[in-house]
Amino acid sequence: MAFSVNRAYNKIMRKLLLILMLAGFAFTTLFAESNLLDADIPLTYGGEQFVARIQAKTGGTREPVGLVLSGGSARAFAHIGVLKYLEEQGIVPDFIVSNSMGSIIGMLYGAGLSPDQILEIMTDTDIGGLFDLALPANRGLINSDRFRSLVSAYLGKDLRVEDLAIPVMVVCEDLVTKQQIRICEGDFYDVLDASYALPVYFSSISYNGHKLVDGGIANISPIGIAYDYSNCNMVSTTFYAGKNLNLNNPITALNTSIDVGKRRQGVVDLLNHPDAVWIRCDVEEFSFMEFSACTELCERGYASALEQADAIASLKDCAGGAFTGPSAELLALRTQYEDKLASVHKEYAPFKHVKNSVVSFYPSITGITKDTALRSDSSVGAGATFRAGNFTLDTLAGAAIALSTDDTYCKGLVGAEAAWFILPPLRLSAGFSWFPTAGSQDSGADSGNADPLWSTDGALTLRIPGLLPDGALEIGLGAEYTSDSLFAAQVSAAADANFGPVALDLKAGVRSSGTVESADDFSDIGDIDNFTYFGDFTLSLVSRSFSRGFAEMLIVTNPRIGAFCTAQYASGNGSGSSGSEDALSLTAGLELGTTVGLIGLRNIPFRLRAGWNFADESVYASLHCKL
Repeated sequence: MAFSVNRAYNKIMRKLLLILMLAGFAFTTLFAESNLLDADIPLTYGGEQFVARIQAKTGGTREPVGLVLSGGSARAFAHIGVLKYLEEQGIVPDFIVSNSMGSIIGMLYGAGLSPDQILEIMTDTDIGGLFDLALPANRGLINSDRFRSLVSAYLGKDLRVEDLAIPVMVVCEDLVTKQQIRICEGDFYDVLDASYALPVYFSSISYNGHKLVDGGIANISPIGIAYDYSNCNMVSTTFYAGKNLNLNNPITALNTSIDVGKRRQGVVDLLNHPDAVWIRCDVEEFSFMEFSACTELCERGYASALEQADAIASLKDCAGGAFTGPSAELLALRTQYEDKLASVHKEYAPFKHVKNSVVSFYPSITGITKDTALRSDSSVGAGATFRAGNFTLDTLAGAAIALSTDDTYCKGLVGAEAAWFILPPLRLSAGFSWFPTAGSQDSGADSGNADPLWSTDGALTLRIPGLLPDGALEIGLGAEYTSDSLFAAQVSAAADANFGPVALDLKAGVRSSGTVESADDFSDIGDIDNFTYFGDFTLSLVSRSFSRGFAEMLIVTNPRIGAFCTAQYASGNGSGSSGSEDALSLTAGLELGTTVGLIGLRNIPFRLRAGWNFADESVYASLHCKL
């Protein structure tokens, strides 16, 4: 009897457990389906305040005028020209909706900068020098803290999106919920970073529990959003024609496949709102990497807006009144920014250095160039970068590579480089390098010729821009010491100038080198009596307009060809460590160079020299690059 009861009990429990499992599965399925369907529901932060600010601008007496600025990376510089034309017609939008690079332009404009001021910032700045290569360890390939710091220097640290002079909505995508996130409030610089956080290249940005990326990956031109707030809207687009692309290249194919979806959705929005004034900027043949073409892209945007003059003029009727141009608030902000632009550029110009507004520490891919008395090579490897204010520290584990007929080697290296920008034109730098496999004077080799086990160097550099056309004068003092008791000091002066397509580079100086009697005691310095006088002259023709992309990842710009001449006169008394005597060396030949940019945001200059050494009657060649 008991056995039968237990058997019946177990049977009931099994059925109950099965029912609970099925119910749990059904609940989980329904919950998952609910989350899946929520992906089509956008989330808006600061929406009520956004509406209130728009109504405050119109006074509730007219229809607000909205402007949508599309993404398009470098092509979005065309929006600057569009804004310039609109202002000439007295039109300042009551609100802006944007994503991707369009948000950078929109947020700068919304903060109060004029179109001309935005253009000045972009053309006076080496865009490709504001981004650093990072190791993709839980982050993107590119670190943008220096770009963020530059914008902060112009606009101030404490700035929020909801306080901008013109209401701006930035459209992003969330990797967590897969929902569209519309941002009208929050820290200006966090939202700025999120607006162009293209996956792989940049890290996603945390915001209210979301992991935000560039909204342009889903819809490059979200004109439909503007119609939630007005029936009187304009849209400036910078689509990509993608001419002459090698679609068999896997990277090109991947980038193009991403463009398919975002372009298609943008076109759907345009077709659904044919009453919007569509300014189709004539920049579709430009690569998204052509940040060096800012001025031309701006001019194209202006011309494209001019072609829509009648449609733009019709907005007056749509908005129910005349356009009065920038408000008193905007004009006052622009007056304040004018002085700021001048002071920030004065600090930036000498070394193209930006004071870090945040503390940065990240794993990096580093390249450091050494061109001193005892070393002339490029150190490449992985390490970590620390930046705070005007101080920078790079650590490196990799290799030192020299590629020339005078000295060719590749040897392991562990080192560090520090730089402190004491004043805008004055930089103090120091470095330490350890070569684990290099020889030393204990190896039995001549200590004057053996590779050092370690070396250290320091330099004080004064760089004054503006003395020459689009160039600068640089004066440097440097010193080096190695574990082989080699010591050198150097004084040099360099100048560079650009006369349209002609570039001129000059460098000259004097070095004194020799040995130290005791590696531990610098009070006994001997044989520091070998002097070398050197000079280097290069005259090149540069194509400023050339731009060629490869695999939608690399872009080649500013190719150059020129002639170089290097002279060196060594004055020795024959009693130094090398027993040197007076000698004159002269090398002349051709130089080829170019700049290769990673998606146009990290520039790497290359220089190849080939010529004839008249003293040795031998061929000379060298390859130089700088990450």
